[in-house]
Amino acid sequence: MIAATEGFVLREIRYGDTGSVVKIYTKDKGLRSFMVKGLRPSASSSRNSRKKSAQSALLPLLEVEFTYIEKRESQTLYSLQQFRPCSGGSRLYADVAKTCMLTFVAELLSKCLAEEQADEALYASLSRFVWRLEEAEKPYGHYHIWFLLLLSRYLGCYPQTVAEVWLGATTAQPAAAQPECFFDLQEGRFVRAGGGFGASGAPGIGVGGVGESGPGAKILHQLFSDFDQAEVLLQTLSNAERQSVLHLLVRYYTIQFSLSELKSYTVLKEVFA
Repeated sequence: MIAATEGFVLREIRYGDTGSVVKIYTKDKGLRSFMVKGLRPSASSSRNSRKKSAQSALLPLLEVEFTYIEKRESQTLYSLQQFRPCSGGSRLYADVAKTCMLTFVAELLSKCLAEEQADEALYASLSRFVWRLEEAEKPYGHYHIWFLLLLSRYLGCYPQTVAEVWLGATTAQPAAAQPECFFDLQEGRFVRAGGGFGASGAPGIGVGGVGESGPGAKILHQLFSDFDQAEVLLQTLSNAERQSVLHLLVRYYTIQFSLSELKSYTVLKEVFA
């Protein structure tokens, strides 16, 4: 049976000389894997064929409309027939920094999302993120960080934040003026300083917990505590502060989902260094 849908390209894995296995987050079926034959030209192909292949490349977080063959409920690899971009995206992928951000978010999603689990709200948020990034003028170095904050809501790992974390302080205070706290990366919660001692003697961290403290944890608590103002706060941060927050978020996702190394994160750090 031929089916039609749309989705965001997350990952491409080369298969054979000219084929690929492509992970696409579809609008109606969630994350699925597709076999694409003839995506890349062979060594003997003509120059025109190579040019045509480059123009139809499945780039990270490119939204595509496509048809595929769906044979049975138990199958896990589908045959992609035809596809075309939902929009041009030429401006978006012409910007190296934006492309690195898209590659990073796509890799993270490919490793965190569950197979065959659709979420219309997440799809709409992802679509808005890509559209806003394409339209954005500099500075835009906070967009991917803001999306990671939002993504934790859809994946069920939004950290627990409590007023006691700051021992009575308000989120209106500058991060540097707020008291010490710890972010329990395993339990997904912020713990106020002096809130108990774990087996290792670390304040506020439970038995077997992995905690992070310092300026990055303070800023991250502000962002999660007042998500409606998170993007505004991210825009006011220095580049070093944003990178500190991003590093902590990557650690958090890595622990929550037992992720392997995010190769795109290394490149992203160099771009925004």
